[in-house]
Amino acid sequence: MCPAPGDFSQRAERANRMSLQTIVSLAEIISGLAATLTLIAVIVSLRQNTQSQKALAVESLAAAITAINLPGMKSPALGIALAKATADWSSATR
Repeated sequence: MCPAPGDFSQRAERANRMSLQTIVSLAEIISGLAATLTLIAVIVSLRQNTQSQKALAVESLAAAITAINLPGMKSPALGIALAKATADWSSATR
């Protein structure tokens, strides 16, 4: 028995539909993976930026401390005043 001519077109349509559904499913999987990888990249970038900002803050603080202490080391009177102010802040005067 030979299949009817309509059977071939229905089979071809089903095969075409299945391949299109497969392509759409693969595209969704790839899209989901791309979104996940993008989020991971953003998280890594944020962590690196945070570490960089912390290091910059520490460096800035060290520079400020050096800027305060350096004149105190050059002038004994200023050094004594800084030591006194550090020991008892309320005793500091102008």
